[in-house]
Amino acid sequence: MQDNEQQMRRIDSVQVLVDSSLHLSENLIALKNSGTAIRVDQLVQGKRIMDASRILIGRFTDIESALLQVRSEKMHRSSIPLRYLSLLLR
Repeated sequence: MQDNEQQMRRIDSVQVLVDSSLHLSENLIALKNSGTAIRVDQLVQGKRIMDASRILIGRFTDIESALLQVRSEKMHRSSIPLRYLSLLLR
């Protein structure tokens, strides 16, 4: 992951969304504890934050899976000559 700047930026974006979600949750809890009604638009805001988080995490996971596949294929290709060499050395 460290070799992919775009993925690192996605992680940063997810962190911003998580922080926003936590901040909103804390505010909503404080409102509820004080007896103030929570408005629908506040709940919708929380849903939007969570939806955006899911989308970003999904993209991140998809890209990481693709990168892992490419790395695995490269590793497999590079290990084939070593297998033949080990057979010759037996």
